[in-house]
Amino acid sequence: MTRVSFITKSEDGIIRIPKKFKKFNTKKLKVQIELDEIEKKKNKVVNVKGALRKFKNPELIKDEKSAWSKAVKEIYENS
Repeated sequence: MTRVSFITKSEDGIIRIPKKFKKFNTKKLKVQIELDEIEKKKNKVVNVKGALRKFKNPELIKDEKSAWSKAVKEIYENS
């Protein structure tokens, strides 16, 4: 069995075999179709820019640098 792989688009349900594989035109073929992963990803484009914007709290920005130490202190002071 010989296997070949190529990327193409179908037009009205017709898939054309590239010319370099012309020798296969007269043989019985087993065809397996797989949707290209790149095409799948193009179809699922999601814009996540600013997705966390609604959680923004400007009052906490000033405490950003010391947030971890404060959190640890709160946890272990009460233990």
